[in-house]
Amino acid sequence: MLIFPRLGTQSLWVDEGLTVGPALAATGLPDLVARVRQVDTQPPGSHLVLYALRDVLPRSELGFRLPSFVAVEIGLALFYVLLRRLWGAPTALIALAVAQHASYLAFFAAEARNYGLWFLLIVASLLLALLWHERAYAGRRGAAACALAWGLVNGLGMWTHLFHACVMVGELAVVFAIVLARPSDLRAPGRYLLGAVLSLGVTVLLAAPWLLILAHGAATGQAMGVSWTRAFSLGNGPYYLYAFHFGTSFGPNLRELHTETMRTLLARHWLALSVAGAVAGVTGTVYLRLIVDALRRPQHRYELLLLMVFPLGSLAGPLAYAMWTDFPLHPRHLLFIWPLVPVVFALGFVRAPRLRPLLVMVAAAQLVAFANLLYQPQYWKDDERGAVRFAEAQSGNHAYVLGDVASLYCVRVEGRPKTFTDFPTGTQDVWLVDNRAWEPENGRLRIELNRRMQSMGFASVGIHEDFRGIVLRHWKSTGS
Repeated sequence: MLIFPRLGTQSLWVDEGLTVGPALAATGLPDLVARVRQVDTQPPGSHLVLYALRDVLPRSELGFRLPSFVAVEIGLALFYVLLRRLWGAPTALIALAVAQHASYLAFFAAEARNYGLWFLLIVASLLLALLWHERAYAGRRGAAACALAWGLVNGLGMWTHLFHACVMVGELAVVFAIVLARPSDLRAPGRYLLGAVLSLGVTVLLAAPWLLILAHGAATGQAMGVSWTRAFSLGNGPYYLYAFHFGTSFGPNLRELHTETMRTLLARHWLALSVAGAVAGVTGTVYLRLIVDALRRPQHRYELLLLMVFPLGSLAGPLAYAMWTDFPLHPRHLLFIWPLVPVVFALGFVRAPRLRPLLVMVAAAQLVAFANLLYQPQYWKDDERGAVRFAEAQSGNHAYVLGDVASLYCVRVEGRPKTFTDFPTGTQDVWLVDNRAWEPENGRLRIELNRRMQSMGFASVGIHEDFRGIVLRHWKSTGS
């Protein structure tokens, strides 16, 4: 809840613009889907939510981000219910407290994108899978209704993020592990499996329209996807573990992580990264201890399904995909695994009193990252809002500002994407919000725009670097 007053503090950034822009501009649902296909790589679930609420939400950063915040808070409430059913109220409360102040999750709660909604659907899916299992395993009434609800939520998940398929794979891995491990305990093994198949069928039916849209786009050469790749190796694992604990607000910020070498980062942030390594070591130690405990104690044996079977089943797909295609697998794509972090912390705190001092230090480090996210501007998004407002104030009436979200901020002049070059006669000023210097595409756009400006008789009249993460470049017509 502490992040709510800060929802409107930071500027929107490019990925938020890909959600907000289509939702505000769409003239209807078909138009919305078409716009999403043009600019985004993900399904339009979060766009549909914002589109449905656009007439009642404030047209501000707070309003655009409010659905994500609400979704995360509802997801955390369901997270508590899920953990209480599995491990009791003390463990659930501790895990909830850790999750509520996790900078990794708080970032998505304060972002107008699909990840807040996806978190809600991930947790809802896991909870419904548990409710279905409890009824189907014992042959109790209500299993079919739970299976239908489970399939419905997973269908919505597929309309929110395509990697929700990984959640389903992990859940099905758990189902088959249960059948293979203890078939004699099942009242009706065939009916148990049929319930899981029913749930999967509902999901496929709900997801089919979007999958057909993707297939049609691929067949006609209109398929969208990530425009850049990055070599992947299992050595990326430590970075994911770092991000799961601290997001990108502990030690190096996101810009440094993109631009600096590991040697430079270690030299510049040796203390923070040493603490991060120690935190990861504590979490790893507790996790291994829980695994060993589950292997030794029959009453804890079921925990292997949640600590091993689900993670291995759900991670296999994205890891293989990243290795095969060089897909730049980000920590946000693995949101479905992140809940293990507060779960492991809570179980360790409850069961291992001797480790509590170390776990308190882990919590303290995570709180520092959470405070950095809220109050330290060096960890904030690029300040395109400030850059656009400055450009407007310094321009005549016939000006263009090119940027990722310039069209959402411009009031008096024209805001356009960075690729825009069709400037009409009479244009006096052109501004470029030049950010994300580590991306080659931005460098090419800057060079091409400069050539275009020279060919039109515009002169470069300076740059402004007073805005976080941005170089604001200005060209002026020599005839002005």
